[in-house]
Amino acid sequence: METTNLKAIPDFDGYLINENGQVFSLKNDAANQFSNGMHELKQLKRKYGGPVVSLTRNGNVYQKKVTRLVANIFNRKKIFENKPNEKWKKTKFSCIEISNFGRIRKQGDYYDDSDMTYCKYKELQTFDNGHGYKAININGKQQYVHRLVATAFIPNLNDLPAVNHKDENKSNNNVDNLEWCTAKYNVNYGTYKKRVSWSKSKPVIGFGKTKVSILKHADNAIRNNIKGISRSSRKMKWRFLKFDFNGLKKLKLTNVEELEKQND
Repeated sequence: METTNLKAIPDFDGYLINENGQVFSLKNDAANQFSNGMHELKQLKRKYGGPVVSLTRNGNVYQKKVTRLVANIFNRKKIFENKPNEKWKKTKFSCIEISNFGRIRKQGDYYDDSDMTYCKYKELQTFDNGHGYKAININGKQQYVHRLVATAFIPNLNDLPAVNHKDENKSNNNVDNLEWCTAKYNVNYGTYKKRVSWSKSKPVIGFGKTKVSILKHADNAIRNNIKGISRSSRKMKWRFLKFDFNGLKKLKLTNVEELEKQND
């Protein structure tokens, strides 16, 4: 029983706690009066959320989480870790902040039962909306991360309606990669039309002895080769392509065998 470094539990006279989470009572159990000695209180272990201890006050019994008592009484506060040059601004949503890197955090008291600490912020996890954009649900509604970043960090003096990703990577929500624009500018920006064209196609890839070819559509001869009717077409063996236009832009044909495995 560790009785050093004890501190009183606020609002509960006659109770002490140490940094290990042991709780002691100076009261007599039967008469609920202070006694000369003290005894350690038995903690109730729960399946989730850490152990709790029962404390009495004015004849009422209160269950308190031991990990939270230690975190608060011994001020075991963790500092939210920022990335280098990361800055935060408030959003229109209560307690929600957005960073210039597109991270989202919520202000509150968040406890870690594993080490009995707490932090004033918790990072919120985003998800892919199914079209490549990062989003988050706030108050039951889906919010796009790129719009939260642009609204917080980029002045929109002309009240433009759309936010464009300069590098065409929808998941890159760094403020330096975003700009307010018109809907027409956004639609016609960069390789958008090509990407739409490729998304509506059924591309194929052919493997030859010395080169690799990629086509948006297969002719009858190529389709016959894919079906196994012919041994080759254009001196190549063909398969349907299994990645999108963005993948094509980054493709490096350093290892044809590895690429063939990806499209088996």
